[in-house]
Amino acid sequence: MKRIFSLLLLAFLTTTTFASTTDSRSVIIENNEKNDSFTLNAIATRTEYRREEIRDVCYREVFDHYERVCDRFGYIAVNDVIGPHPAPGPHPRDPRDPPVEHKDPGSMRQPEPPTCYDEPVYRQVSYSCMRTISVPYEVDDHQSRANVNVRLSAAPNNLPQSGNCGINFILTGDNFVATNSCAEYLAMAKINRQDSGNKKNYSYSIDLYDAQKVFAPLAGGLNEMHVDGNTLIVKTGDLKNYSNFTLKLYVQRRKLFSSDITLIDRVLSSSEFSYTPIDAHTGTVRIDLDKVAAGFKRGKKHVIKIDLSVALPSGTMLVNRGIPALNQEASITIR
Repeated sequence: MKRIFSLLLLAFLTTTTFASTTDSRSVIIENNEKNDSFTLNAIATRTEYRREEIRDVCYREVFDHYERVCDRFGYIAVNDVIGPHPAPGPHPRDPRDPPVEHKDPGSMRQPEPPTCYDEPVYRQVSYSCMRTISVPYEVDDHQSRANVNVRLSAAPNNLPQSGNCGINFILTGDNFVATNSCAEYLAMAKINRQDSGNKKNYSYSIDLYDAQKVFAPLAGGLNEMHVDGNTLIVKTGDLKNYSNFTLKLYVQRRKLFSSDITLIDRVLSSSEFSYTPIDAHTGTVRIDLDKVAAGFKRGKKHVIKIDLSVALPSGTMLVNRGIPALNQEASITIR
């Protein structure tokens, strides 16, 4: 129990984390453009260490007893332990006489006598001891300041402001971040930064877009990919109403006794595929492989891959929970 407590204490002292102070400000999205200026102040800290002694449980090996061990070369076993033995010397169960070995009359091999020796056996015992550890602690290092100027566009006309969300600006020590708390808006920022010692000046010009429309080509993923005759068919998101996407096709002929041949590996132009809507969010892409992948022959083994990507508006995307996927891939192998 003492051992467990000591380990828990050691883990707590050595893994406890400390943070610098934090200051933040939110600029709420509205139906009109907004301009805001503010200053964030925080204390940046540094980690130092002190030496401390804690009570612990240590272990050492002590002699316990002897084991009489005999090597029976030429007989039955090796290292035949014949039981505990309090001290070196003859043991009551020492094999004094080797077993009789029946040999062919012509054999000249004689059995070897057993060799016995005393092997010490040890055990571990615990004892109380002191252990020196390094304990981290935080001390104030310097004052950090961020002067921020923000221009935030109005919510998209087709997607008016809803709820109380916006762009969050956070200064923790010297670390400054801006995040978007509104999943329905895509926030793209042009950022200018100037540093002067521990003071930082930021200028953010942020434009808002309807996130659902920007990522509409990827809605639903690439599905139901197959080849009908020489036509490649795959289900995609909405490609009819949006142009911020690229469709890349890769086709490779696999050969058994010679090198594989890549028939195409490039982005397709809008004239090299057709798109038929299924509903408001999905549709079907058809690609004539005879036209775009010269040398394609049905009945031969081919690997076919499709890569669908969307392009973002200019700027740096401000996100809250990681960058969303900007492309999707699908592949099939046919013969």
